[in-house]
Amino acid sequence: MKNSGFKRQLKIIDKKINGLEEKRIKLLDEYREKYENKVNETVGREIEKLLRQRQNILREYKNKAKEMADKIRKKVDLSDTDFEDLTQDILNCYFSGKNPVKHLKAAAKKTIKYRTKEIEKLKKFLNVLDKIGGEK
Repeated sequence: MKNSGFKRQLKIIDKKINGLEEKRIKLLDEYREKYENKVNETVGREIEKLLRQRQNILREYKNKAKEMADKIRKKVDLSDTDFEDLTQDILNCYFSGKNPVKHLKAAAKKTIKYRTKEIEKLKKFLNVLDKIGGEK
C-alpha cells in the first residue's frame, strides 16, 4: 500500500509540474506578445525617424546637385537629358565623396582630349577622300 501512495503522490506532483510548465509557457507567450509589440513599436518609431532623416539628407543633396547643374546650365547650352545626366553625375560625386567640380573638370578635359583625337581622325579621313576623289 505504501507503494501505491508513493506513486499517487508522484503523479500528483507530476501533474502540478506539468500544469505549472503549461502556465509558464502560456505566460511567456503572453509576455512575449505584449513586449514584442512594444519593442516593435519603439524600434519601428526609431527606424521611421531615421528613414525620414535619410530622406531629408537625400533631398538636400539632390537640391544641391540641381542648383549646381542650374548654374552650369545658365552658362552652357544643355539639353534636358544632358541636364539630368549632369545632375546625376553631381549627385554621384556627393555620394562617393568626390568634389563634383574637380570631377567634372577632369571629365571635361578627358572628353576634350578624346574629341580632339576624333576631330584629327576625321580631318585625315577628309584629306584621304579628297586625294581619292580629286576634289578640294
